[in-house]
Amino acid sequence: MTTKASLSFLFASAKKINITLFSILLFSPILTNADVHGSISGTSNYIDRWFTKSNNDWAVKADIDYEHESGFYVGSKIATVKFLPQGEMREQSTAPVEAIPYIGYSYTVNNEWKVGTEINRYLYAGTVCGHGADYNEYYASVTYKDIVTTRASYVDDYWGTHRDVFNYDVTGRYPVTDYLDVSATAGYTTTRSAVGSDHSYWNIGATYFYKIVSLDIRYMDAAQNGSIKEFMLPSMLSFEPAKINSSFVFTASVGF
Repeated sequence: MTTKASLSFLFASAKKINITLFSILLFSPILTNADVHGSISGTSNYIDRWFTKSNNDWAVKADIDYEHESGFYVGSKIATVKFLPQGEMREQSTAPVEAIPYIGYSYTVNNEWKVGTEINRYLYAGTVCGHGADYNEYYASVTYKDIVTTRASYVDDYWGTHRDVFNYDVTGRYPVTDYLDVSATAGYTTTRSAVGSDHSYWNIGATYFYKIVSLDIRYMDAAQNGSIKEFMLPSMLSFEPAKINSSFVFTASVGF
């Protein structure tokens, strides 16, 4: 990378970090009575639903979250990423880092039910498959007894492809002991107009907790559904990640 390109990259990264910090500061009046949580993790594969964001390699993730007693919360996630072009597309991906600032609200209906909504903004310090790929995702969720959670989300301008996408998933969690949970997720995403196929995905695994440390092992898999012909895909901007193969993913986290 040339000196000029390096300076441009650093400037863009700093600008996006400043925007994230400014967004958090806007909510500083409510942080006085807030709970602060955070963690840093290492994972053997950074998988997002049906594809890998780390080229099936290790990644580092971190997050910080401020939650107010009223149910409002705000925070940000950051992770290392590595995208490689697939198929006929050979544009280079230069983004090494992903940042996801978010804001949400959780409302407890009664002892059994909770509902929530959340907005995520995905930011990339560089290009993904040769173009800008920042986008928004809007979530709605319903949780029963902290055991079953169903979610639906809408993505506008999916990975910069000028296509909208819907995602649906359900997660079940069961606490075996005070230190061990088992959980599973199944979902479906309508990515056909953006990448040529819809995708279904699922995972099952166990998480062990001890003080501020957690260890998670998870089996993950995905499938393509309802493919369309390549010439029907958007031609200006593309995003062609490879579907994950069935695999185990290990994650170790330290939190506070």
